[in-house]
Amino acid sequence: MRLTLWLSVALVSLASGALSADDSLSFDSLESELPNPLGNEDFDELRGNSPFLRVLEFSSLYSLRAVAEVEGESVAWLLNLKTKETVTVWEFESNALGMILKSITRDMDSLEGVSVVINFTGEDIELIYDSSQISPQPRPVEYDKNGKAKPPQELVDKYRSLDRDQMRKYLEWRKALIAKDPNMDKSPKRFPLIDKAIDAIKRGQSPRPP
Repeated sequence: MRLTLWLSVALVSLASGALSADDSLSFDSLESELPNPLGNEDFDELRGNSPFLRVLEFSSLYSLRAVAEVEGESVAWLLNLKTKETVTVWEFESNALGMILKSITRDMDSLEGVSVVINFTGEDIELIYDSSQISPQPRPVEYDKNGKAKPPQELVDKYRSLDRDQMRKYLEWRKALIAKDPNMDKSPKRFPLIDKAIDAIKRGQSPRPP
């Protein structure tokens, strides 16, 4: 009985000692093997290409409204179905939202057969014209009493958003446009050109000479 009790105490003591040594060894090893804390630089790639900054369902937000060719460059107009604002997308340079027109597929018999490919955040996205999504319908061009086409309100608002220096650059560009083609002063064909010029100016770039 005494022998059994003594052995039990001895085994418990040995086990306690071994546990303490193992605990110390495990803690030291664990501490050395812990990963380094994450720094701000580890999130740079995620910030630069965050999925939350992309339009996950592009076609659910934008609808193709119209296409045309302006001075040899293809252009598409998209309708933001949420804000009801019109977005202009050009072929040769991106707009203020980073969109650029890649291609247009035309059906000469029906506008319903037109589709475009828009590059946005590095992805090519196809939009097909669907008249059921266009609400309100594109407004007819209005003219003042002098026969001058009135710009759409969204273009007027964009113009008014320019600061003084941007306004000066725009007026210089517009003067050159009218000098090149005086008919542009009254024609609605000037609107997409003005829209593109303002986008370039707001990005800090010089608009393409008329």
